Amino acid sequence: MRTFSKAYGLAAIRLGYAIASENVASALRAVALPFGVSSVAQAAGLAALAPPAQRELQARIAQLNLERERVVTALGALCAANPEGNFVWLPLGERSAEFANQCQEQALSVRLFVGVGVRVTIAEPQATDRLIAIAQEF
Repeated sequence: MRTFSKAYGLAAIRLGYAIASENVASALRAVALPFGVSSVAQAAGLAALAPPAQRELQARIAQLNLERERVVTALGALCAANPEGNFVWLPLGERSAEFANQCQEQALSVRLFVGVGVRVTIAEPQATDRLIAIAQEF
């Protein structure tokens, strides 16, 4: 499964695809929303895949990789090992809510999994700076 969100710059469109075995594809179709992808989203997805958009895609991926590496280096042991996507996982256990609250107080949105951890999406450098400052204080 892939989405066209972060790297393709189409997060608000909520577009993605899956390549799967027939069994998995059938299960996905059974729970999919009818008419879930608009014609505008389809056109945006096709434009994002066109060769002219590839330079922008590669630039966004390079920036995301730099920011993710900066987060992993700065947060050290707080991060789960070897993230490869557009987010990092912080396995904070019972302190997860405390960390998420500190982030919220600093206008930084994270995804809390109570008692387990926090998922932090890699974003622009200013958000990375705030995340690092919050984590260092934490």
